[in-house]
Amino acid sequence: EQAGEQAGEQAAGTYLLTAVLMHTGPSASSGHYTARIRDPYGDGQRGDGPRSAGRWWSCNDECVSEEGWGEPSGAARQSGVTLLRRSAAGGGRLFASKTAYMLQYTRRSELDEARAAGPPQAPQAVLSALREANAALRARARQYDDDVAAVEAEVRSRDEYLAALSPLLQAASPAARSLPDARWVPASWLRSSLALLREAEVGPVPNGEIRCEHGKADPAKLGEMRLVSPAAWRRMVERFGGGPELDTAGCAVCVRAALRTRRTADRTAQLKEALGQALSSPPSEEEEAFLVPKAFRAKWAKWRNEGVADATGELRCKHGGWLVDGARCISAAAWSHTEALFPDSTPLPRESTSACAACSAERRSLLEGAKGNAALRAAQRQQLGRLLAEEELPAEVLSAGSPLYLLDAAWVQEWRRFLLAKTQTQLHPGPPSSAGLRCEAHGCVEVRPGHTHARWRPSRGASAAERAVSERLPPRRC
Repeated sequence: EQAGEQAGEQAAGTYLLTAVLMHTGPSASSGHYTARIRDPYGDGQRGDGPRSAGRWWSCNDECVSEEGWGEPSGAARQSGVTLLRRSAAGGGRLFASKTAYMLQYTRRSELDEARAAGPPQAPQAVLSALREANAALRARARQYDDDVAAVEAEVRSRDEYLAALSPLLQAASPAARSLPDARWVPASWLRSSLALLREAEVGPVPNGEIRCEHGKADPAKLGEMRLVSPAAWRRMVERFGGGPELDTAGCAVCVRAALRTRRTADRTAQLKEALGQALSSPPSEEEEAFLVPKAFRAKWAKWRNEGVADATGELRCKHGGWLVDGARCISAAAWSHTEALFPDSTPLPRESTSACAACSAERRSLLEGAKGNAALRAAQRQQLGRLLAEEELPAEVLSAGSPLYLLDAAWVQEWRRFLLAKTQTQLHPGPPSSAGLRCEAHGCVEVRPGHTHARWRPSRGASAAERAVSERLPPRRC
């Protein structure tokens, strides 16, 4: 009995290591913490011998895995714990660690009681949530495995495809153009099919982009196409689909049209160069010459680029005649190039082309009117300078009882524009009229001076003296 009591007391005073807090880093306030925790319920298979330690769990952030203390493996050595060769007192294992930060011991009797009672049961809600989370995790893991398998299958399929297309890579050489049965594909699509992994990213062969309106390979897009062998073409269509199939024959209609366009462009360039040289030498009085607009020499290239077909259109007047006064002369050689570049132009020989009689009469009338307007402007600036400058009437004039006259503000504005115009085409507004200021039914003034439609002067309004006189004007407001 004494031996049993002593054994019980020894067991009650025995403590076992149940948790280790480990730290990796330069100081306690920085670095990374992990924990090794002993399963208090053990696995019931290791017994109480020298190797007995129960199950341990390594907790590293969200990763929890079973820990093999001291096992001769790389994982155990990386945990920062070394199993020593000598044994501890009582036959237990002895470890050394430079990263152990805190050790937790638990009385063995408490562990025995906990093992006898069995592990605690979590609430049903927690267990349900745990089962659902585990099921979702397994589903995501299966989906991840499926995705990895799909990518691996695509990689294998692409590798097989590239291996089968080695003739295609050789078909890009100049020798492939001599193959009578080669096929055209778009160069950009070919690069994508060789570089991209997924078929959906590549898409079908878009040969419609390089096909002309006649259903053959478009010669104008030769730089955007590549030739491939028939076997490579069949392999591409089998994998990606698309089309249509375009052989090396090309479109003869488009080739002839392209040649005509090229010849026309070359001919136009030659004509432009020849016309520029011919315009640099004006014709003499004895040479045959033709009339063109004055701006023709500076603007003919711009007109040509804009698609203008008639170089003499600016010389035609509204009466159907010609504005000879607004023309310049070019040589017969320059005119021959002009007709070629502007086919709708009308030849206007210098000697036989006369100006429009109606336009000439209008111009003479305009010049005569301009001379008369110049004299009229000078006289009215001198005689009516105060009204032009919008000066106020002197107080002695307003208080002397002299007659005062109203002017329509709109007429004054037109008259001022006539006097201040910089061109000779501005017309005089005519004599002033008070028709807009009087009531048609009674002949009285409709508005008082200084209001919107009647002013003592055009814009600044009447002074205090003018406003006082306006109240004493005999004409009654209607």
